[in-house]
Amino acid sequence: MRRTKELRRIVLGDVSGEELWKHIEYFSKIVRVSGTQGEREALEYICENLRSYGIDPEVYEFDSYVSIPVTAELMILSPVTKAIQAITHSFAAPTSADGIEGHLVFVESEGRTEDPLLASINAEPYSKLDVEGKMTLVEGIASPTKLFAAEDAHAAAQIHISSEPMPHEMIVTTIWGTPTPSSAGRIPRIPAASVGEQDGRFLQDLCRKGTVRIRLKTIVDTGWRKLALPVATIRGRDGAGHFVLIGGHYDSWHVGVTDNATGDATLLEIARVMQKHRKALHRSVKVAWWPGHSVGRFSGSTWFADNLFDDLNKHAVAYVNIDSPGCKGNTMYDLEVMAEASALTTRVVKEVTHAKFKLSRPGRWGDMSFWGLGFPSIECMSMAQPDNRANVGGSGGGWWWHTPEDTLDKADYDVEVRDTKLNLAIVLAICNAHIIPWNFGELAEQYIRNLNELQSSAHGHFDFEQLTAKARQLKTQGSRLRRAALSSETEEGKAAEKKVAQINETYLRLSRVLIPALFTRTGRYDQDPAIQGPLLPSLRDVAKLASGKLTADERGFLLTHLVRERNRTSDALNQALLLVRDCLAEIKC
Repeated sequence: MRRTKELRRIVLGDVSGEELWKHIEYFSKIVRVSGTQGEREALEYICENLRSYGIDPEVYEFDSYVSIPVTAELMILSPVTKAIQAITHSFAAPTSADGIEGHLVFVESEGRTEDPLLASINAEPYSKLDVEGKMTLVEGIASPTKLFAAEDAHAAAQIHISSEPMPHEMIVTTIWGTPTPSSAGRIPRIPAASVGEQDGRFLQDLCRKGTVRIRLKTIVDTGWRKLALPVATIRGRDGAGHFVLIGGHYDSWHVGVTDNATGDATLLEIARVMQKHRKALHRSVKVAWWPGHSVGRFSGSTWFADNLFDDLNKHAVAYVNIDSPGCKGNTMYDLEVMAEASALTTRVVKEVTHAKFKLSRPGRWGDMSFWGLGFPSIECMSMAQPDNRANVGGSGGGWWWHTPEDTLDKADYDVEVRDTKLNLAIVLAICNAHIIPWNFGELAEQYIRNLNELQSSAHGHFDFEQLTAKARQLKTQGSRLRRAALSSETEEGKAAEKKVAQINETYLRLSRVLIPALFTRTGRYDQDPAIQGPLLPSLRDVAKLASGKLTADERGFLLTHLVRERNRTSDALNQALLLVRDCLAEIKC
């Protein structure tokens, strides 16, 4: 332990604030929209620096279906004549060249209340209003759920009112990555735009007073573009080829300093320092800069998951996502970490930063594209205190997120250094842990807790007791394996090395079967929509059985679905129990 902490002290001591700030300043001058020359310029800069560190990067090029919002024009025609500043959104439908005219109706709605795959919408506000052929006005940041609700009510377009002075650039599809034949139908069919808070309130007041007529014209450039994905590999001593994957997006809205130039700088500095200390690394590190994050809904990391599947499946130990570090005013961390990795992550945060933190499971956003593959995901989101955050999705809670105001003055030199050291320390801890530092007892506990919730919500109409019993058994056996793993760390000799290798391989395989069943609806080979949902999502509809609102057919169809998904979960738990049993037998514990 003393040697580990001494190595960490030396490695973190090599982090250079000057290098970090040099990169941030460079990126702060480039608009890096995916598929444009600005992103290519950033690519060349990243690769040039990696080569100067002695790393020869791999650059993957691929075709991606992206959507770049170009312009929006919004004009009030009556009861007053006034131009309103507006922006349109990625994957919204464009208008005709002349635009569209129509009545504007204010709708108090949050849109769909569930996963859009289930086609369930919050229809109550729309049932009281006639919006067919009209344009709807709704509060809040543009989102697919709100647009889908308007679309299902046959509205002609939707205008979103920002809660900030400026509207935020957004993407209004739930499709994760490039669409497939089964998901392409979720591309919106109507135009969308956003306005700032003051203009939005003006429109809202007009709607409450009487009839409002507007003209909306939008241009959205949607289609195939060639994207490039650079990856730096720093090779450790591990002959098994296992690695930690680190990534962050290098495309941006506008110059995007805190989203994500600061993250790109962090990735470059981690690559530089890791390369310098590569002889001290046990496992390897892969550092990736994702394109297609903003206008492709994480298409870069999704392409990587799809096309490097075999390598990731066999060798990836963890994924660490780095997005929006180094923002001014950031004094704490929102740790979005899978349960089995939470103990390691919180320990490192306490030891390296002493900052306050809030622990939660990863959200369905960012470049969390690897849940189906089944290795733990970690993101240490550097944040402002809750009472100092705007209602935004990034930049540490800064109001400037996804606007032209995300400029160099929003970054903080000292916070960037602190955040870089923390992420580097987490990666180093995973790389050099003798035994992969996961606690599958904690993951089993998540199964138990969520299965208990499902049993309660079923109200006797469906049974999860056998699954819960298996999860309890897994927790017991997983704790036994963890104790054996901890005792093995101090053993020496070839027999000990074989035991450690057996435990590590079991840990990798356990994550492959347990994480997809717990986190995903679609499983290992596809991507769920970009909507936050509960754990064990494919079983959550069980609550509908007790609602009394289902027809006989609907009830029968749902029961069939639930039985199949219960089987899927049971199979995952069975496989996990066999893996643990076989490992314990192999290492004679």
